[in-house]
Amino acid sequence: MCHAPASGAVVSLPGEGERLPPTARFQIKVARPELAVLEFEIEPSFGTSLHIHKGHNDAYFVLAGELQFELGADTIRATEGTSLLIPPRVQHRWSNPGSGNARFLNIHAPGDWFEAYLRERAALELAGEEPDRAFFERHDIFVV
Repeated sequence: MCHAPASGAVVSLPGEGERLPPTARFQIKVARPELAVLEFEIEPSFGTSLHIHKGHNDAYFVLAGELQFELGADTIRATEGTSLLIPPRVQHRWSNPGSGNARFLNIHAPGDWFEAYLRERAALELAGEEPDRAFFERHDIFVV
């Protein structure tokens, strides 16, 4: 549950957030048109495919464990406390190369594309369907 003080601030306490679907590896901590913040916990060897976002920034902050990022021709090992900002049109992917779980924040700006992507992807998963290329492109995710 997120708390909304009268100031308009969004507060999400430890362990709070929305899971889409309930078995997801992440919690949505903040979902606003200008910004989406997710907290991930992933097991070793889990990661994403190489992709780009044409219209939004993708940022990360490693809370625990280790992530490996491929950013264009560069490979970055990101340990606890590391932050990265990936601007639009930079090819990237991430994975957990460690032997234990990794926890990190993932921030998308603007956030409306990514929140819509998460919700529609969860609905497809619950229906037993796989997203097609047009689905990803509609949400500013272009697999390379």
